[in-house]
Amino acid sequence: MKGIFFLTMIFSLSLTSCRQDDVTQTEFEKIEQVQQFQIFKKSGGAYAKQNGSISDQEAFRSLYYYYYLDNPDPTLNFKDLSRPHIDFKYASQVFIDEDSTRKVLYPFIEDGHVSNIVVASVNSRNSIVSFYFPVQNEDTERAIAEFSSRRGSGNPGFDLDNPALIEPVVIPVPPKRNYYLAPTEPFNPSFPLPPSGGCAVYNNCGGGGGGGGGTVAPPTNTIPPPPPPEIPVDIQEFLSCLIVNEPANLTVFAEDMFGGNGVGHAFISITQGNNTMTFGFYPKNSGVQSFVGPSTFADDSGHHYTHSLNMGTISPAQLQQIISTSYMYSTYYYDLSFTNCSDFALATMAIAGFNTNLAGIDTPNTVAGLIGGTPVSANAPQTNRSCP
Repeated sequence: MKGIFFLTMIFSLSLTSCRQDDVTQTEFEKIEQVQQFQIFKKSGGAYAKQNGSISDQEAFRSLYYYYYLDNPDPTLNFKDLSRPHIDFKYASQVFIDEDSTRKVLYPFIEDGHVSNIVVASVNSRNSIVSFYFPVQNEDTERAIAEFSSRRGSGNPGFDLDNPALIEPVVIPVPPKRNYYLAPTEPFNPSFPLPPSGGCAVYNNCGGGGGGGGGTVAPPTNTIPPPPPPEIPVDIQEFLSCLIVNEPANLTVFAEDMFGGNGVGHAFISITQGNNTMTFGFYPKNSGVQSFVGPSTFADDSGHHYTHSLNMGTISPAQLQQIISTSYMYSTYYYDLSFTNCSDFALATMAIAGFNTNLAGIDTPNTVAGLIGGTPVSANAPQTNRSCP
């Protein structure tokens, strides 16, 4: 009987083991089938803006805005910084939990001051993202104090010199998650946050999990970037015909998005004597790097537009500042959220004295709206350079 019992136990354990293997295999297959966020690109074992990848701080910021571009919320106004908002110009270092969840802290602003912290997190498989307000405790208060100290009393808006720049703020201890409130029910119920979810929620899927390679599909956000130009230009050489101690004329162009115009575009034209330079800011590469990646300028001779604004004569000082801004933009990454073609056009308008607000996300429709007037269908002037 003991022998029979022993054999029965061995058979039962073997059967159980086989079933466990089946479950393990099934779970493994599920893991392999999980779709990951394409925006989290790991390079060299570190998350940083290099080799076409971006930092987690930048990725969370982009996902936040991408979500509300696809899912507009009437209670949010990214241009009105007097209202409660997340100041994405500042971010903590990346914290890694025991389960390999990565999270970043951002300051939440009310009445011009840091009143709370918003935590953005992504799980170890880059498949679930959450935004939430943390538990209010001493760690949260210390984080608020650190952000308040860094922000100081200056303008909380984005830096005109580099709108995409995120300033690092070292936080000693990360706040704990608010387990008592779901991410869709934040600590401040009057301020909406994107829901916890996978890449489909954020329209940012980029293939299966499991750490495999292959080509990462670009996201399918409502507002796509323009394709890279066929012939990029060296902006310093392109503008070399301009005489910096003489005035010039500035015209800003915008092509409405969609409605037969594709993704739209915003660009400028500078005329000085016989010289005319028509140019705009673009992503250098296609695919995922057209959302966040290396940038370039291109000759926009004859580019279609629906709105234009002759800014009139600009002074030598304004001309020099526009040229300097062009040089600076050539060193930036193209970031669909904060340094796109429209941001460059708006920056030049601001230099020429036009009242613009550079906070939040801008699109060609933003520029067209500022220009105003009835849409037309026309083509920009051809570039004409009299120097070699």
